[in-house]
Amino acid sequence: MLFWTDNGWKQGDDSLATKQHPRPIKVGSFELLDGIPAQLADRTRFPNLKQIIIGGHNAKDMFHSVCGLLYLFDYHPEQGGCSAP
Repeated sequence: MLFWTDNGWKQGDDSLATKQHPRPIKVGSFELLDGIPAQLADRTRFPNLKQIIIGGHNAKDMFHSVCGLLYLFDYHPEQGGCSAP
């Protein structure tokens, strides 16, 4: 399981490792979340997927916009979400 500091995930920082909780890799939080909708948009894996809705509250909502998830999809704020191309 990956983990970040309270503010690190909001800034796109790399995940952390400690002596008590070592991790073999470090992944930036922006990189991680960019990968989720990219995987879901794969029509060969999810041929019936019609819509992906990414939501959040406060910092999480801002985070979605800052990390660039929306550029992968047709963003429809009036409909409350995004749809895969």
